Amino acid sequence: MRLERTHSKSGGTSAFTLIEVCIAMTILGLTIASSIVALRIGFGMMESARDNTLASQILQSEVENLRLKNWQKLKELQDGPFQMEETFQETAAGRFSCQQVVDEPKSGLLHVRLQVTWDASLGPTRTLQYVTYFSQEGLNDYYYRVLPQ
Repeated sequence: MRLERTHSKSGGTSAFTLIEVCIAMTILGLTIASSIVALRIGFGMMESARDNTLASQILQSEVENLRLKNWQKLKELQDGPFQMEETFQETAAGRFSCQQVVDEPKSGLLHVRLQVTWDASLGPTRTLQYVTYFSQEGLNDYYYRVLPQ
């Protein structure tokens, strides 16, 4: 649709009416407002993805540290906070808290649950955990899950 000024019979040009200008400004305002909302949602999703990735890296790093320990060192593990690697201290130390829970369901088998909790800036407290089993005479594996909110 092309908007043009029309010539009147008296030889002058006529302008757009006030109603047409108001409608155009309303459409422009709605477009800008919806763009700002979309950007805000997008930035929130990026922050959430960044935090989830950082929490996964913290947990993966701790699981790999545990895999390097022998059975005697694993038996000495206790429930409570664990210290994250120095590489994460600068970016995550203030917002992320780390906990481990160690259980021995039967002799020769350890159940270790590692959990990272953080406060999302635009939402509720988030938690990510890894669970692994260690056996005295065998291999181990782990899986992860996000706890329901």
